Amino acid sequence: MRERVVFQAVEGHRSRAEPLYVGVRGDVLRLVPNAVVEHVGSTSLPDELSNGDLDVQVRVRPEVFDEACRALGTVYQVNPGGFTDGCRSFKQDSSELPLGVHVTIVGGPSDIQCSHRDLLRRRPDLPAEYDALKRRFDGGDMDAYREAKDAFFA
Repeated sequence: MRERVVFQAVEGHRSRAEPLYVGVRGDVLRLVPNAVVEHVGSTSLPDELSNGDLDVQVRVRPEVFDEACRALGTVYQVNPGGFTDGCRSFKQDSSELPLGVHVTIVGGPSDIQCSHRDLLRRRPDLPAEYDALKRRFDGGDMDAYREAKDAFFA
């Protein structure tokens, strides 16, 4: 069965996302001390639709990528969906919100989540367009949504 994406107002879980992020950030930095850890995704933005999870981007230098992934793999489950180029995703479904941890190489092809967040913060015209895209895919196929999201940010 293909993965489905469902969106909801972020207000319902933003208050749980920030403390969870703080804890995850601490855990990640204990395992990967030189990483840059970013709260990304809809819970890091005001007034966004969200699929109800917390996304954390862990940015590392190329020479420590494999080591960082091994360390995070001792705590989080591998999540094969999503990013592929220079990124490895992990998850933890048992946390207060479903958690996605995405390890990327700084400057690599998948080092995009924090720049997407920053673009949406900088451009007040874009969040409404992005939410409209999410509404079109609500209840639909996750892969199709990801393709449309990639095209939106391109």
